[in-house]
Parts: sequence; C-alpha cells; structure tokens
Amino acid sequence: MSDSNSVRRMKPRVALVATLVVWMIFFVLSIIMAVSTEPTGDGFTRGMNRTMVFLTWQVAAFVVSLISFFLARDKTSNSSKTLRFIGKTPLYTHCVILIFVVGVVLYTILTN
Repeated sequence: MSDSNSVRRMKPRVALVATLVVWMIFFVLSIIMAVSTEPTGDGFTRGMNRTMVFLTWQVAAFVVSLISFFLARDKTSNSSKTLRFIGKTPLYTHCVILIFVVGVVLYTILTN
C-alpha cells in the first residue's frame, strides 16, 4: 500500500451479508424489546410505549433493509441470484408489515 490514494473497499457480497445480519439483529431486537418493556399509562394509552419501542427498532431495521436492497440490486458483483433475492427480502418484509398495519388501522376506522 505504497500509494496514498489507494482505498480498501469492502466486497459487495460481504457488505450484503453484513447488512442482512444487522437487519436481522434489529428486527429481532424490535420484538424482544417490545415484549420486555413494561406497559405504562392508563386507559387508551396503556402500552403505547411498547408500540413506540417496536416502531423505533423497526425504523432502524427499515433503513438497513433499504441499504440491503440497493446492495442486492448490483448485478455486477459475483453474488449469486439466491443471495441477491435474500438481500431484497428485508424490504419486502417491511412492505408486508406496513400493509398489515395500514389494513388494521383501516379496518378499525371502517368498523366504528
């Protein structure tokens, strides 16, 4: 490394696997932290802190899933099709969760 301008970059495959691991950690943490948090508040707002903890970790996981999605789109790397598909699944998972939450909210609004 005699050249001062040379920069070592992470290989796309390693970066993709690393983002998948970080996403999985954030996703599991969102569930564990929400379940282990004691509900506070009275009446309608009781347990709202659990929802906020869950959503906070889910937003962090969503950001990582976006990074994973864009890394998985790179067809020039030597990543297999399976790894590229797995790299896109976190974003698809968040889309399914979003559709479910919107569906529950709409169902609640429309039935009242």
